[in-house]
Amino acid sequence: MKNFILILFLLIQINIYSETDNKDAEFMFSIGFSFYTGEELEEDYKKAFKWFEKASNKNNLAGKYYLAKCYTYGNGVEINHRKAISFFNEAIKKGYNGKTESKTSWWQLKKNVYNKIKILANKNDSDAQLEMGRIYFYGSKSFRGNYKKAVEWFQKASVQKNPEAVFMLGLAYHYGKGVNEDYKKSLEFFEKAKDLNYLEANYYIGNAYYYGLGVEQDFKKAFQLYLKAAENNNSYAKAALAECYYYARGVSQNLNKYFALVKENAKRGITEAEYNLGLCYLIGRGTKIDEKKALGLIEKTAKKGYPKAQYILGDCYYYGLGTKINYKKAVEWFQKAVNNNNIGAMNSLARCYEKGHGVKVNIQKTIEYYKLAVLLNSYQAMNNLAYHYAVEEINLEEAEKLIKKALLKDETNPSFIDTYGWVLYKQKKYQDAIKQLLVADKLDEKQAEIKIHLAECFMKLNNLDKAKEYLDKAFPFATSAEEKNIIKDLLLELNKK
Repeated sequence: MKNFILILFLLIQINIYSETDNKDAEFMFSIGFSFYTGEELEEDYKKAFKWFEKASNKNNLAGKYYLAKCYTYGNGVEINHRKAISFFNEAIKKGYNGKTESKTSWWQLKKNVYNKIKILANKNDSDAQLEMGRIYFYGSKSFRGNYKKAVEWFQKASVQKNPEAVFMLGLAYHYGKGVNEDYKKSLEFFEKAKDLNYLEANYYIGNAYYYGLGVEQDFKKAFQLYLKAAENNNSYAKAALAECYYYARGVSQNLNKYFALVKENAKRGITEAEYNLGLCYLIGRGTKIDEKKALGLIEKTAKKGYPKAQYILGDCYYYGLGTKINYKKAVEWFQKAVNNNNIGAMNSLARCYEKGHGVKVNIQKTIEYYKLAVLLNSYQAMNNLAYHYAVEEINLEEAEKLIKKALLKDETNPSFIDTYGWVLYKQKKYQDAIKQLLVADKLDEKQAEIKIHLAECFMKLNNLDKAKEYLDKAFPFATSAEEKNIIKDLLLELNKK
């Protein structure tokens, strides 16, 4: 009798454990299904595959069936038809008919997925603990974020050496989310994640060396780490590699490789890469100039709302690059870029109102847009506004302050130095103006405007020979009808004296 009771007790326990195991497997499948469909959780085929695999390992037939689908279509894993057939056959032979074992409806299956993750997490499933951390870290439409709780879950999963959880702790310390910002600790966790074969960590370790975050800056080490990350098809690493090739950081400059990497990312539909590819075609960076291709790519990204592209598309219409000059369209795209706080577009739109290109001349608008860019610390706008004040002969003291501030940022910029010289000219400080303009002319000997300004200074000092000398030098470099007409008028004025 005692033996019978013992056997009965053991059978009950086995049945309880079996039911619990089946429930856990169903939860695992439910989580995978939510990742697979993108309902409740953000669509992620790799994570879906992982959870289907976990469910399948616990003999969940729906998990096996969806593993087969993943292998058939390459969702989260490489296509493997042999494995797909094997899992299909196993699921069907064991009685899978498109329903979960407990006859739960598909709607119920997706319901309360967060609770299912939490149940598994509390049972010490490191993958579920990781997902709890991610849910709290990023939040969702139906779940509020909490960085401190996220870190707690990541720590629990990292004790079990979950690679992604260790990596997420690195991110938490890097951005100061739920913990104090600490680049050294961040790097330590990224290194541990890398040692656990979490390849994404290579990109972040590369960033640490590239920017000197928690470690001494080392472009060569950064480049090597970006290379490793790029082998895992990391688009961010490819963009970083492209930057290394362009700026010769950690490697010799190679514009052909820069172009190839940008093109790879552009094929993946990455907006910034599409824009950069457009620039490559526009200016011949690593490839032949093709203005039509450039215009197509830049217009595509501009329509996506990418501010830099909106600004450059405005330039294309303004200067007739890949299309006919169309000032109205240029203004339209400059305005869109300005609405997205693009500083370059602010300068360009100010110029349109100054010149009456695509809009009526409006000096008030000109000053307004230059000032807007100045507020955003644009040194080019400081130069432009100072020059505008000089031309209009207004606010000359403010003009001098603006151009001096711009020169603190770039003291060898010939355009800035020319503006300073012209402000001094308008203040009737002709000798001081000549000193500045001679420096500017030496830095850029092919700029007609600088030579014209020198000529006007010498005319004010009644040094007519020098004035004529600089007008003669200016003429071959005059690129616009306006500059040529100014030179002709000044020569006529000299002949009268």
